[in-house]
Amino acid sequence: MAVLDLLPQCVSGVYLIYHDDFKEWSFGKISALREAALAVEGGYRYYYMDPETYHWDLLDTDLRRRLDVRKYVSLSCERRLGIDAPSTSTQNQSDISVNDNNKSVLSKNGSLFSKNMAGVMTAEEVESQIDLGAMRIKLGSDIAHLNELVGWSDSDILDPKSIKCLFGEFAATMGPNATRQMVIDWNQ
Repeated sequence: MAVLDLLPQCVSGVYLIYHDDFKEWSFGKISALREAALAVEGGYRYYYMDPETYHWDLLDTDLRRRLDVRKYVSLSCERRLGIDAPSTSTQNQSDISVNDNNKSVLSKNGSLFSKNMAGVMTAEEVESQIDLGAMRIKLGSDIAHLNELVGWSDSDILDPKSIKCLFGEFAATMGPNATRQMVIDWNQ
């Protein structure tokens, strides 16, 4: 069983799980080749085997405990930061913190641009490839361009509390082509 993330510009191999009895068939290599072919056939720009490392991890008790308490687990990051697996599956994810510049690995603070996520455009790429001000938004029954909103020109794409950052992050995940064609319905 393979789990993939299909992002606007890339295919990212997340997990591949198969029974040990079949290791001689090299399913990892076969899966990587098929995923690379999917990326080419689907017109994606990139293919990542693992966005962080090329290390394969067993689905063991340690990993299961981590997955029981958190939706996303980066073993390479947790190893680097010295985060131990919870002793039981009942530990709450808010109980887990690390001392890496006083930030939690699970922190939701800050902009998406500060996360360096695979397949998500950087703020610089967004600013150079997408005219954010030309994005359309539906307000009530009217459709306006973002650059018509009060405060738009003074807003900073790197300020997580600004409207320009909010729409910049959205554009970064959708990519230039989709962003140019859509109207965001703010009424919902």
